[in-house]
Amino acid sequence: MKHLLENWRKHLNEQRDQRPRKEPTPFKSKAQKRYKKKRKKNDIYSTISGHKNLKTGSPFTTKPQRSGTDRLRFEEIEGDMLLESIEGATRLSIFDFDETIAFTEGHINVIDKETGEEFQTKSQEEYDAIKDSDRYEFDFSPLDHVNNATENPSITTILRDRLSDVDTQVMILTARAPISIDDIHRTLRTFDRPIETSDIIMIGVEGQNKGNYLANVVLSKYDNIQEIEFYDDSQGNIDDMIQVKKELDSIDRGIKFDIYLVKHGRPELVSS
Repeated sequence: MKHLLENWRKHLNEQRDQRPRKEPTPFKSKAQKRYKKKRKKNDIYSTISGHKNLKTGSPFTTKPQRSGTDRLRFEEIEGDMLLESIEGATRLSIFDFDETIAFTEGHINVIDKETGEEFQTKSQEEYDAIKDSDRYEFDFSPLDHVNNATENPSITTILRDRLSDVDTQVMILTARAPISIDDIHRTLRTFDRPIETSDIIMIGVEGQNKGNYLANVVLSKYDNIQEIEFYDDSQGNIDDMIQVKKELDSIDRGIKFDIYLVKHGRPELVSS
């Protein structure tokens, strides 16, 4: 009897293996599982809390749930795919966002590591004054979303012109964190004259040195760039970019720089 059962199981298995197989259902194949993992990384998940039933006092629920926003673009800052479109350009036009492309409301939380004091910087000048000090710790999360943005036509007129030039690649290089990039895309598309952003490279360096990013991530790989123009309202960022210009001049890289400080919304050429 045992032998008969074993043969019967073997026969069933053979028949099962011969049945036509369906395509893997979504997120069941190995590739789809990888895609799902990547999609989850690119989504915002939030934890909700509260009593399930106020009458009975049921325990809190803390199951993570999607926050209901569009998928964010969490491209790695040094990701090759993000920068591929630079390959066909000879000019790179770089624009800051806050107080350059648009006037916005926001602040950065600051902690004095020596005293434990917490305060906020609400202007570029306040942040520039302390950003290079090891004494302070910065929290950029209040800038994760764009608040009350007003277009600055003195800059967006230039940006639109550069977008129409086939030899120019436009980049928005912001001190905000990468999580803010989707909000910047949406903001530009909601101007009175919407700006199409599909051809704009947007990078959030989260307070890091913009000059170093340009030199180490972009120019170290793309030698087709012959001209760079840079628009920013931060004197610190301007100084960092001028330093990169000097370093490239010292090795005869041969890139023409036009560096503009944006004061009260208007660009002023400070180095060329």
